[in-house]
Amino acid sequence: MVRALAQQLAEWAGDPAITRIVVTAAGGRAFFGGGDLRRLYQLRQEGRVEDALAFWRDENTGTMR
Repeated sequence: MVRALAQQLAEWAGDPAITRIVVTAAGGRAFFGGGDLRRLYQLRQEGRVEDALAFWRDENTGTMR
């Protein structure tokens, strides 16, 4: 989700007609439902430590590779 959101924000950044963005959630779980932790665990179990680190960096620092 964070990658898709970052991509969309980058697209909007170049549109002078867009001056504000409001991010909301649906479903009662807000933005964090534990999927990020589940994914980190899964990647670690698969021995994909570098992928887990990249995922963590993308999700938590806002820097995309």
